[in-house]
Amino acid sequence: MVPERLSWKDGNGPSSIRRKYDPVSLETPWASGAFALIDGEFYESVGGMEEAYFLYQEDVDLSWQAWANGWRVFYEPEAVVIHFSGAEFYRGDLEYLSSNLGLRNFIALLYKFFGIAGEERAVQMLAQEYTEDMATTAHNAFERECRTAIVPRLQPVAHRQIKVLGVNRFHDWRHR
Repeated sequence: MVPERLSWKDGNGPSSIRRKYDPVSLETPWASGAFALIDGEFYESVGGMEEAYFLYQEDVDLSWQAWANGWRVFYEPEAVVIHFSGAEFYRGDLEYLSSNLGLRNFIALLYKFFGIAGEERAVQMLAQEYTEDMATTAHNAFERECRTAIVPRLQPVAHRQIKVLGVNRFHDWRHR
C-alpha cells in the first residue's frame, strides 16, 4: 500500500514544480533530466551520470557536479517539452517503487556530496518527513545497492547553488 502522503495526485508532485532560476542569467540550482541539452565536454569532464542511482536524482547529481567543477547550469523558461509520465499514462502500481528509489537516492546523493554526515542527515530528514520505517527501508536499500558504487567527494561541497531544503527538495519547488 502506498502511503497517502507520497501521492502526487494532490497537486504537489512533479507537475506543480516551479523552477527556480535567475531571470537575468537563467542559472538554476539543478536542471531536470526529463529533457536536457548537455555539453559533451562537460559530461566527460565530470564522469557522466551516476549509474548507481538508476532512476531519480541523477539530474540533480549532474547539475551539482557542474557547479562543483566550475560549470554553470541554465534553465530555458521558453522551452516547451511534453513528458509522457502522467495523466492517461499514470500507473499507480509503480508509485511505490518510484518513491523508494527516490528516497534511496536522496541518501546516496547527500552521501556523495557531503560524506557520512550527509548520509546521516538524509536519514534524519526521511525519518522526520516520512516515517522511521521508511527511513530504515531507504537506508537499507542504499547500503545494499549504492554504498560501494558511490564514492563520496573528499571534501564536502560548498557552493551557493548546491543546497538541500528538505527531502527531495533541492530548492523551494512546492507551489503553495
